[in-house]
Amino acid sequence: MTDDEQFEQEIAELLHGEYEQATSEARVPPAQIVWLRAELRAREEAARCVIRPLIVGQAVGIAALMGLLVTLLAQFSVEQIPKLPLAVIEVVLGSWLLLAPIALYLALSRE
Repeated sequence: MTDDEQFEQEIAELLHGEYEQATSEARVPPAQIVWLRAELRAREEAARCVIRPLIVGQAVGIAALMGLLVTLLAQFSVEQIPKLPLAVIEVVLGSWLLLAPIALYLALSRE
């Protein structure tokens, strides 16, 4: 027997021993636990499928609100902006700063 054949034989024996040890120590969970995990997974998937249209609707609504704010802001010329009350400018800019990241997150999230 050559050195290569002897080496292959030793590796085969080691692998066979590891396989026997792994199969003897393997713990198969009870059927109740397997069923419970499958039920939980199915419920989570159903909840994800139901939530997707709601998230899309929210993203569309936020995008529409942002478009409305842009349209409202576009109605004023540069000369009229200083005449506007400071509170209106703060509300418009604050809405942009608050809603833009939320809209992007909702539109780009995969869940």
